[in-house]
Amino acid sequence: MLALLRAALLGISMLLAVDAALIILSLFMTDRAPVSRQAFLVSLLVSALFLGLAWLSAGIRRQMTRLCEVGTTSAGNAFSAPFGSLVGHLLVAAMLFALFMALLTYGIMARIDQNFAVLG
Repeated sequence: MLALLRAALLGISMLLAVDAALIILSLFMTDRAPVSRQAFLVSLLVSALFLGLAWLSAGIRRQMTRLCEVGTTSAGNAFSAPFGSLVGHLLVAAMLFALFMALLTYGIMARIDQNFAVLG
């Protein structure tokens, strides 16, 4: 189950980073009018937020690996039941968030396909 959680968190990190890049790149499309300064700043802020969330999910992924290593040492028997429950709950949350991010990525790509900036 930990491998599924790690894969889901990796997917979330990648989707967030791709979304951040797509938002910034949508500002520089060649066949559209320039955007206002406010729309440019909002796009930068949202992209920075997405990159921060990508960094956070990558950090959670690393820490879950470390917790698994600690759980398999001498204190593993007392630690395994709550850890398994935590991994299960985080897996459900990660899968739902990954679905949300996939839908958001689809929306961003559809907006770019229509030759519009994502924000602005």
